[in-house]
Amino acid sequence: MKSCSYPHYKYPEIFLKRTKKAYITLISEEILETAENSHIRLPYAQLCKILKTKNISMNMYYCRKIFATYLRNKGIEPEVIDLLQGRIPKSIFLRHYYRPDINEMITKRISPVLDELRHEFMSST
Repeated sequence: MKSCSYPHYKYPEIFLKRTKKAYITLISEEILETAENSHIRLPYAQLCKILKTKNISMNMYYCRKIFATYLRNKGIEPEVIDLLQGRIPKSIFLRHYYRPDINEMITKRISPVLDELRHEFMSST
């Protein structure tokens, strides 16, 4: 499975929100194709409302928590996880000087871990 990264900074009116400012999204081609082929287009708030009326609880906090914990357990640095989740670092070093090669990091380190997570998730369902 090949992962793609989408730069949010090129489309700030769509992607950059008031609370979290994630500048890239990692997504597999399979998920992207599923989303493109779907005829249903719902905003997140509306999806939550529909699920709530059906007594299905959904909290994206748990998805972010599982994602972050899994990446950390696989050796991905907290600074990179914060970057992926849209957190602004408090450290002067991280805020102004730390500039990892994000393309190399995604290709060589993060994509294989995400493939592993997807495989584990699919085999448990």
